[in-house]
Amino acid sequence: MASHLLIIPFSSTPVESIAPTVSRLQNSFTSLRTHPLAYREEQLRKLYWGIKDNEHRLIQALKADLGKPYFEAMIAEIDSVGAEILYVLKNLRKWAADDKVDLPFLHRLVLSPRIRKEPMGTVLVIGAFNYPALVVLVPLIGAIAAGNTAVVKPSEQAPNSAAIITRIVEGALDPEAYAVVNGGIPESTELLNQKFDKICYTGNAAIGRIVATAAAKHLTPVLLELGGLNPLLRKGLPGGKFTTWDKPAFALTMSSYTPLSKPNLSAHSYKP
Repeated sequence: MASHLLIIPFSSTPVESIAPTVSRLQNSFTSLRTHPLAYREEQLRKLYWGIKDNEHRLIQALKADLGKPYFEAMIAEIDSVGAEILYVLKNLRKWAADDKVDLPFLHRLVLSPRIRKEPMGTVLVIGAFNYPALVVLVPLIGAIAAGNTAVVKPSEQAPNSAAIITRIVEGALDPEAYAVVNGGIPESTELLNQKFDKICYTGNAAIGRIVATAAAKHLTPVLLELGGLNPLLRKGLPGGKFTTWDKPAFALTMSSYTPLSKPNLSAHSYKP
């Protein structure tokens, strides 16, 4: 990992400000501020252009924090986030539309039932250091699209990236609906003391257990993406060719700090 040469000032969020921030976002959700589809689309577009406007800074931050080269920063993080926003914007109104319920004809005729998609509330997104932009911005996109308010907690182990993410979110999005909290254990602990309606966490299993335990106190549903080595079963290809998942370029992405990376590379030999 690269040394943390700060290219932009980074500071932790005052612990005493966290509870009022969460309360403000919860009040905004209760007021239905984030519910209209037009509002969600506007926020997604602003986030897209906020990322574009800070693209060069984010590339520099990823290089300073993690040593990520330009190509990897663009493909694995920035372009992936941009593509996610465009895909969501293209499909949001279709996804948000009511679904018909398959019932007997008489029931449908009398009741006309529908499944309506309702926003959940206030979402907490806690990111990881290996993909500091991707793993916080993609869940944030989903939270915005679903009509929720959200708090983003970038990894303090990538301080430059966290500072740029703060700049993007605070500069592009509605401050009454979306906020960033920076810091380490004290700030994360205070966040987990608050009642959220959904928590998304990316990181290791040990912290995942802490997050799940804190969420259970409030019966808050959690989405956990926990790191670790994953087994891979594959059938060899003629000529000893690599499959996509075997290619060294993929296995070494982010110096193998990728959950889909394999601990080793293998190749088959074939007789003519």
